[in-house]
Amino acid sequence: MIGPTAPSAVLNFPRFQSSLAFMWKIRLLAFVTAVWVPAMAMAEGCAAPSNHADKLFCADPLLKSVDDEVFRLQQWSLKEEPQNQDNTIDREAGHEIWLVQRRACARKLDPRGCYLELAMQRIDDVRRMSYQARQHDDEGVSTGPYSLDCGEQKYSVIDLNTKPALTGVLRPFVAFVFERRKVGETLVHEGKDDLRYVVKTDLSATLRLYGGTEDACQISEAGD
Repeated sequence: MIGPTAPSAVLNFPRFQSSLAFMWKIRLLAFVTAVWVPAMAMAEGCAAPSNHADKLFCADPLLKSVDDEVFRLQQWSLKEEPQNQDNTIDREAGHEIWLVQRRACARKLDPRGCYLELAMQRIDDVRRMSYQARQHDDEGVSTGPYSLDCGEQKYSVIDLNTKPALTGVLRPFVAFVFERRKVGETLVHEGKDDLRYVVKTDLSATLRLYGGTEDACQISEAGD
């Protein structure tokens, strides 16, 4: 006689696992329909912005350009590497979280700064997960990431060819945003509160963050 099925056996049963995966996909589809689709509509045009976040981005050409690049990268990454299911789930889940945070920036004291930092982090995440594909991406405004080794601290760097040109210097959960300009043969990046990042050669730079000290850094290509 077969006794009651143990909970662990039920959880390991293929049909049960398939049902869980199906339920998760239904919930993801509902979220995408409710949040992602309206946001995509905003990214494609600003004829009728429907909330504070959309109004903020549509009124600012720089934010609109950066916002368009985030959405383009999301679609690009899913198209370029569709065979990697784990990465696809990570990208979709990360995009959901980003959409919620994006709207929250509209309620911050500095919504523009909040969004630029958030967008730099999202662009870095997506391009880093698309290590193979990003080498052939020449359609958008973002390049990188590349690595910045400043001794005790290591950073990831993203360049945006917007107007004005921007650079993000990132470490986990923190992004510093600089405006980028060329002075002679040197790339100078200046941020708020006297932050400064100077690329001296293809392999070397200096970085000054909070505290006023200027650190010597080495530049290298970022891996996956």
